[in-house]
This record gives sequence, structure tokens and C-alpha cells, in this order.
Amino acid sequence: MQSLQPQIARHDSDELSWVDMWLAQMLRHESYPFFEPLLSGNTLEEVAGYLYAFKSRYPNLLEKQERNDPLRDLLGQTGIRDQALIERLTRLVEACRARSSQAFRYMCELANRPHALTWKEFRAIRAKWESDPRPALLKALIEGHAKGRGVSVDDVDREIFETILLDRGKVLEEAAQAKPLPEHEEFADRAGRSLLMIQQFLGELGGLDAQRFEKLYEQAKYWIGFCKNPGDLALRGQEEDTVVRLLSAASDELSTELLECLLPSSFDPDVGDGSSALREQLRRKCMSVVAPKAAKEAVSFLARPGGIQSLTERDRFPAVKYCLFKSDSPIWKGEIRIEFIALIRSGRDDCTVYSNVSDLFDLMVRGLRRGGDSSIDTSDVGSLLSNQEFSKAMWDTVTSRPIQYRMQMSYIESRQLLIQNGVPEAALALTDELKSRLEEDAQLRAGRQTPASPSD
Repeated sequence: MQSLQPQIARHDSDELSWVDMWLAQMLRHESYPFFEPLLSGNTLEEVAGYLYAFKSRYPNLLEKQERNDPLRDLLGQTGIRDQALIERLTRLVEACRARSSQAFRYMCELANRPHALTWKEFRAIRAKWESDPRPALLKALIEGHAKGRGVSVDDVDREIFETILLDRGKVLEEAAQAKPLPEHEEFADRAGRSLLMIQQFLGELGGLDAQRFEKLYEQAKYWIGFCKNPGDLALRGQEEDTVVRLLSAASDELSTELLECLLPSSFDPDVGDGSSALREQLRRKCMSVVAPKAAKEAVSFLARPGGIQSLTERDRFPAVKYCLFKSDSPIWKGEIRIEFIALIRSGRDDCTVYSNVSDLFDLMVRGLRRGGDSSIDTSDVGSLLSNQEFSKAMWDTVTSRPIQYRMQMSYIESRQLLIQNGVPEAALALTDELKSRLEEDAQLRAGRQTPASPSD
């Protein structure tokens, strides 16, 4: 434990779990080749942490876990064969399962992978910043801490946002539990200062990304129903202003990632307190800010080599798919629609755009046949194609180049499907080669239907 003194000194006494620390050090000294891979990925949680505890509560999961014991697998992967060592490690792991806390991973990493920022260090940074809450001072404090600890600014950035957000969550909990109103208002004021710190870090200091925004947005959604007290109401307004301001400042490219955090979720339980309606109201306001910028980025996919084809990859570009294939997307309204259709028409002269428009046409047609790509929701395709200007622009572009003979009938059949779904026939003019192929096909059909002459 003597070797941990420099790390222990970085913490306040309430930050450390001595039981966890002893268990971690015993595992580490018993077998470092076992200890190091134990900390990789979710291995620790599966072997001795919350994932193991969760499965232990359910007999069917525990039975499956026993057949595929992560501890046995880890021992096999590390190549440990000494039965006495295996027994000692097993007993230590069982002790961890029984006695370790949620902070066990942190204690395990104390010696090998110490965090760039402890709660004690964060409180010192926050106190200095609160004396003069400017973005420039926050930046200087982060850089100064990184230099003093001998770590990168990125390392501190990664941890300080999580710490501010977690600290703010604790303060909001305390505000909710406070009984005297003055005490509640004191906690609310602290939560407001934390929110300002977050706003400066994500905004002025350029720390905004989709993952961080989603965590802040989820925190705002969680507390949105707490709005009876004046302090609560002020906080909800500050939270809404902050997320809207961050979305407004985001680039078009980042906006597509941010939009993914705002797409409708199938899981939004209404517990009868009116919070579900408030969450939807906040979501719609955020969407109105970020969706038009994301729509511009989605339109640019037509000008990228393989842009539309990349949308068929599962779990990629959900915001772009929403913009292109949902009727309530900004692409289908106002100036963005005009830009979108103009870009489609440019495919008659631009090979990249032509290829993407052709892929988009195929996806739209497959959507009408209810055989669309399973990674894309094409349920709105019918209403999108009812826009005659869009349908005509797309058809004119995909038929602007000669079509090989074997594929001509598929274009003719797709055209007929569009007509059956309400696209005016006049908007889908046949080229000379398609007219010729249609006539040829009609002659072949007529020839098959003509009965053979009786033999003499």
C-alpha cells in the first residue's frame, strides 16, 4: 500500500473504499498476468462486478453464466495452470463478488491506470473557477492541472465533463430531497453554476460532441418534470437555453450526429406527471434547431462517392436516413428541398451524383414494393414520391444516360409502379430507347398470344 500513497494523497477520505483497495492490491500482487486482462473491456464487471451480480439475480441467466463461466475463461486465457494459485485467485474473486462496491474498478485502476482528475482535484478547480467564472479561466485551470499531473489536456477534458455532470446530478438530487425552501434554492443555485461550467466547456472551449451532448440532454430530460418550485423552474429554463444554444452553434457535420440523440424513441414511459409531454416539447424544439443543418449535410451525401450506398450499412447514419426518407424532415420543405432537387438534376452531368441518384431511386422503388433495405425505414416513400417535382427530377436523371438492354425492363416496371402509386404518367417521360424496348416487348407478347396456324 505504501506505493499507493501518492495516489491516495490526491483523494479526500470519502472518495476511497479501503476494502476495495485491499482486494484490488491482493489480486494485483497475487498474479499481475491475471490482474491486467481483468481490467480490459467489461471483463471485471462480468467476472466480479455489476454484470455478474445482475445475472445472479435471475436463475436462467445464472445457469447460462455457469456454463460459460467468465472467471474460468479468463484463467484459461492467461495460461495459469498452478492449482494453488487458481484456488487463491478464485477465493479473492469470490470475496470481490461479495464485498466490493461500485467503486471497485476505480480502486483497481488506482495504481495501474490512475485517473487524470480526482474529486478532490475537481473541487479545487471548481472553487477557483467560481471565484471568476470565465471560459478563459476554466481553460487555464484545465491546462494547468494537465501540466501538473503530467497528462494530456485531452485526458483531463475526458474526465472533467463527466465529473461536472455527475456532480450536478448529485446536487439536483439533494435539491429534490431538501425540505426547507432556502436549502432547496441553495442547491438549485449550485446546479445552475455547474450548468454554466458545462456550457463554457462544451461551447466556448469547443468540447461539444454527440456523446457529451446526449448525456447533458438526458439529464435535462430526467429532471424536466421538476418545475413546481421557483428554483426548479429557473433551472429547467437554463437547461433548455443551454442545449438550444449548443445545438445552434454546432456545424452541419456535427449536427447529423446530434440529431441522432433527438430522434423519437420507442421507450418514453408516461408516468402520469405530464413529464412525457414536456420531454416531447423539448425534443421538438431541439429538432427545429438542429434538423435543418443535418438536412443540409444529408443532401451532400448525393455528391459523395458511394454516399447513398453507405446508408444501407446497418446502424450507420441514422440521422441522414431520417432526413432523406421521412416526410417530416426539413429536406422536404422550403429552400433545402429546392437545393435537393437541383442537386438531383445535376446528376445528368455529374457521374457521382448520377450514381447516388440511381441508388436512391432503387431504394425508393424497393420501399414501394415493401422490400426495402431493413436498415432503412422506407414507410414514408409513398408520400415522398407524391411530390411530382421530386419524382420527375429523379426519373429524368436516372434515364438521362443509355441503359443496358437487360436492365431496361426493370426501369419500365419501376415506372409503372410509380404510376400505380400516384405519380402522374406525364412526369415520367419515356426515353426513345425505353419506348423502343416497350414496343419490342409488346410485339413479343403479341407473338406468344397468336395461335399457331393449323397444319394442312
